[in-house]
Amino acid sequence: MEALAEVKTRAPRKKTQKSTGPGRGPNSSAPGIFRVVEGSRSVPAHTLSEPALPRELNFADVYRMEPLDRISFINTGVEAEAFTKVAQSMRRSRESVAKMLGLALTTLDRKLQKKERLSADQSERLVAAAKLIGQVQTMVDESGQPEGFDAAQWFADWLERPLMALGGRKPAALMNTAEGRDLIARLLATAQSGAYV
Repeated sequence: MEALAEVKTRAPRKKTQKSTGPGRGPNSSAPGIFRVVEGSRSVPAHTLSEPALPRELNFADVYRMEPLDRISFINTGVEAEAFTKVAQSMRRSRESVAKMLGLALTTLDRKLQKKERLSADQSERLVAAAKLIGQVQTMVDESGQPEGFDAAQWFADWLERPLMALGGRKPAALMNTAEGRDLIARLLATAQSGAYV
């Protein structure tokens, strides 16, 4: 969290109105990681008047998605190439990211080669990682000075640091379970509030 504290010191936090949907906000021009296909949007009555999802989603878009849209997106299955884009964004090997998320690299490679979509479980793990990166990006965007900050790389580096809040464990060791990813999201939110983790 020290690195996030440094970023927060460098970029004082100012109050901004949170974007209400994907593709809107300070980082909406970031490169897309996920492509959206027809049918990956839920259509409950309360969302019918909202604009459709953009064709490509970046990390901040994934973080800001409505939960029902994110669930529908996951259930549709993410394109296998998105895994490679996430690993590249984190500047980590595909092997290390697959291991961290509890995914079989041979299965990912097979699906990539055949241009297949990931299963809902595989998609959920990848989208959850992207959501966490988007959470970091949104935190920095809201600080007022996001220029030059690489959320994916910062997050990848932070995952490898032992944290006192985790009894000296590295957050990366928790990324293979939904509970672990939820705990990481709470730790990031705690750090944003200025608490030491």
